[in-house]
Amino acid sequence: MTSRIVCPFCDEPAVIKKSSTTKYHWPTYTTTTIYAYACPKGHLQSAWYSSAEDAFKAWLHLVKMTEQENKS
Repeated sequence: MTSRIVCPFCDEPAVIKKSSTTKYHWPTYTTTTIYAYACPKGHLQSAWYSSAEDAFKAWLHLVKMTEQENKS
């Protein structure tokens, strides 16, 4: 079993991606920062979340599920 912080396909450390999303409510708008963890080579990526902690938890879950799938 590899460290859960690395991609199970290439053993590269996951990177955090940061972006933003904008919700328009006329006459104003709100911009929110969103985060995702991803393999730098593009093998896996978590969904986007409003907190880095939630994105990390999703990454751990994704890696765990991928490892279980590869065992069977």
